[in-house]
Amino acid sequence: MKELAYLNKYLLKYKYRLLLGVVFVVISNLFAIIPAQIVREALDHIQTTSKANNHTTIDLFDTAIVKFGLMILAMALLKGLFMFFKRQTIIVMSRKIEFDLKNEIYAHYQTLPLSFYRQNNTGDLMARISEDVGKVRMYL
Repeated sequence: MKELAYLNKYLLKYKYRLLLGVVFVVISNLFAIIPAQIVREALDHIQTTSKANNHTTIDLFDTAIVKFGLMILAMALLKGLFMFFKRQTIIVMSRKIEFDLKNEIYAHYQTLPLSFYRQNNTGDLMARISEDVGKVRMYL
């Protein structure tokens, strides 16, 4: 965990994106829960209207079912919209952190002596910039 504490400066740099992403996570999860409650209300409505057999009750039943169906569809669309926002904010934040990390490593490479490059393979150094930083981004 000590090594991961190094990433805190990047998380603080992009704290507003991170907080916005967390808000979108909460909102999208709320829209995932609400349809279950709508289905419960719809089933309760079906149970109460099935006891009455008059024509007016059947018409009310049809409109209520359409209303409940549209509400469930709206909740699914809103959940998808906020999931999209969540992914956009969090993925963009992780890409920005990846960019900053790559630039920091590259700047550090520029300060190293020539003897360092004689001892290390260029492919290993490039892999560190591309693969290792990519794994850190996936973690974030």
